[in-house]
Amino acid sequence: MAPEICSLVSKCFYEPRGKRLAQGRGEPKGYFGQLAEPFDSEVVWVDTSCAGKQSYHEKTPDRSCANQYEARAVIDVLRHVLQNEQFTNDLVSDLKQGEIPIGIIAMYRAQVTRINNAIARAEWLGPLRSLIKVDTVDGYQGKENRIVILSLVRHNAKYEQGFLSSPNRLNVAMSRAMDRLVIIGAMRMWKDRNTESPLGTFVRSFEEARGEKRVCHVTAESLKN
Repeated sequence: MAPEICSLVSKCFYEPRGKRLAQGRGEPKGYFGQLAEPFDSEVVWVDTSCAGKQSYHEKTPDRSCANQYEARAVIDVLRHVLQNEQFTNDLVSDLKQGEIPIGIIAMYRAQVTRINNAIARAEWLGPLRSLIKVDTVDGYQGKENRIVILSLVRHNAKYEQGFLSSPNRLNVAMSRAMDRLVIIGAMRMWKDRNTESPLGTFVRSFEEARGEKRVCHVTAESLKN
C-alpha cells in the first residue's frame, strides 16, 4: 500500500489492537501524479451526504442492499481517471501480464450488479472495461489492485450500519488498494453518529490527515461535470 493508505489502515484496524502496519514500499509511481484533483491524492472520499434521500440505499428482494446513486458516482470516478489518456496509457504499459489495475469493491452483492449494469451502459468505456474488476468485499480476500474504488452502499435515515460495523470486512476492502483508495459513501453516517464504529474511527483519522496533500474530500456532485 502507498504510505497514506497504509497509515490510515494501520490507525483504524491494527493500532487499536496494539499492532502496527509497516509500510513496505515507496511512493506510487510518477505517472500517478498526472491525475488531476482530487485523484492526485492517495485517499479520496467521494461524499454522497449532500444528496440526502437521493443517495439512500434500498433493500432488494434477496435481502441485499443497493445504492443507485453510488453506482453512478462510480462511473463519474472512472471517467475522471480513465479519460486522462496519458495516465491510462502509462498505467497500461506498466501492468504485469493478466493484471487488472482497477478494482471496484461493493459491500453488498446487489451493488455489484448495479455497478456492472452502469459500466455496461457507459459506452465511452469501450475496451477500457477490461481494466476493471467488480466484486464484493467477501470475494476480495488475497487480491489487490493499483486503484480501488469502494462503494459503501449504506445510507439511511436511521443511521443503521448493517455489517459495515465489521472491522474485518472494512480492513479487507481498504487494504486491497496499492496506489489509490477512493471511498464512495455518505460520510455523515459515521461523522454525525456511529462515531465509535470502525468507519467512525476511519473518518476521524481521515479528517486529521486532510491538511496534507495525500487525502482529499469531495462531494459526489462535484464530479458530475
